[in-house]
Amino acid sequence: MQDYNDYPQAKFHTQWPGTGRQGDPAFDAMVALGAPATTNSDAVELSMRKAGCELLSIIGKSFLISHSIGALHPILLSDECPELIQGNLNPEPTTTPFESLLGNFDSPNRGRRRALKWGLANTHLTYSPPAARPEELKTVMVGEDTPAKRSCTLQADPPRSLPNIVRVPYVAVT
Repeated sequence: MQDYNDYPQAKFHTQWPGTGRQGDPAFDAMVALGAPATTNSDAVELSMRKAGCELLSIIGKSFLISHSIGALHPILLSDECPELIQGNLNPEPTTTPFESLLGNFDSPNRGRRRALKWGLANTHLTYSPPAARPEELKTVMVGEDTPAKRSCTLQADPPRSLPNIVRVPYVAVT
């Protein structure tokens, strides 16, 4: 395995025991605790919508706190059952609209790939005016990639709004 220094800030994470790599006993024990992953993002999102809203209907209106890739779930629930969510707090969310960013500017692995076909999710979100298919969401690239800043993908004018999601207070901490 070669180090590409894709995320230079990783050198500041010094509390992990061992090497933090496959083959290290601490790392292997942590990985063994994980649930099996799937590559079917749509199925995961649809399951989370159903199960998450059902749980919230049982426990009542709640604050949702998530991190990294988990920040997608509060967005799904905010769209599906906004009346059950008090607010969302998301430290370091990875919900980059319409795409997935890879590496940092200096990384040989740097790049982006089309992702999140509904903007903030892989499955249908409630837009106003309504969109029946993700292809109806027109996008534009804004800015240029530089070592100091990344360009981003936005909805083309006029942008559609997300009326259910905006009903829920959302804080992203980066």
